[in-house]
Amino acid sequence: MKYTHCQIEGCNRKHYGRGLCNMHYQREPDVLKRRKEYAQTPKGKLSIKETLIKYMKKPDAKEIIKKAQQKYMSKPEIKKALADNSRKRRATKKEVFVESVNSQKVFERDKWICHICKEKIDKKLKFPSHFSASIDHVIPISKGGAHSYENIRAAHYICNLRKSAKVYA
Repeated sequence: MKYTHCQIEGCNRKHYGRGLCNMHYQREPDVLKRRKEYAQTPKGKLSIKETLIKYMKKPDAKEIIKKAQQKYMSKPEIKKALADNSRKRRATKKEVFVESVNSQKVFERDKWICHICKEKIDKKLKFPSHFSASIDHVIPISKGGAHSYENIRAAHYICNLRKSAKVYA
């Protein structure tokens, strides 16, 4: 990484992009103002970062955070919402048509049959099983396919992985 010296005369400290070393940057009027405003925030309300720091000081902090995450992620509606939002976000980035899609409706519509290998999908199997249910975009989002019911089919997880970003006729 390239660096030069601080712009303040007589200061030989390194800086990496602001023209000032850390000590002189912290003394700038606008930085002092922001630090003062931050110090005046209500003490009763902790930011997420401050809350994590507070918990990390406890001996069993990692365990507490892990349990909270497991409790949150154990809710099936949360998992489904996160997965659906992830797909939507990907499609939005590619600037293709995005429709709110319920994966359960797709599986019911396709009668739990994989559109790639034409075999039955076991409803009881969950990820990371290779034969668990997943939704597949017939025309992949990376190739300009829409995230809509018309472009989505039920597939085994492993079949979907093997298909990758290919378009099958």
